[in-house]
Amino acid sequence: MRKVDRLKKLHAPIDDKYKKIDTTVNGDAERLAEMHRETEKGKYPLRIDHRTVIYVTKDKCTPEYAAKKRNTLGLAPAVEVKGHASRLVDMDKLFDAALAVPEISGIILNPWNRTIQLDKTLIRIIKGA
Repeated sequence: MRKVDRLKKLHAPIDDKYKKIDTTVNGDAERLAEMHRETEKGKYPLRIDHRTVIYVTKDKCTPEYAAKKRNTLGLAPAVEVKGHASRLVDMDKLFDAALAVPEISGIILNPWNRTIQLDKTLIRIIKGA
């Protein structure tokens, strides 16, 4: 096959059903949005990971189905871990360890990118001890 023939094959016209909707050519944006709402009626959002949400029927809106879709799509688990030292920790164990070790004067938590500094007095108040 000649190079010219390969280029023609690469630049073949796209079928209309795969083209993006152009509201300047295809008409009213409100009507198109209403048509899209009709296709999504009866569907529920299911979070696959921190940036991916798919719409599924109510019977498929389960954590097991989300895990299956993550595996199918090759995505990471749904738990979002930010930073190099972030971990999911049992807070009671963390507070107990901080109170037990005399060298520790407090802990710093960073939930939702909001820094919270707790000294031992505040940890005791939180634990109710």
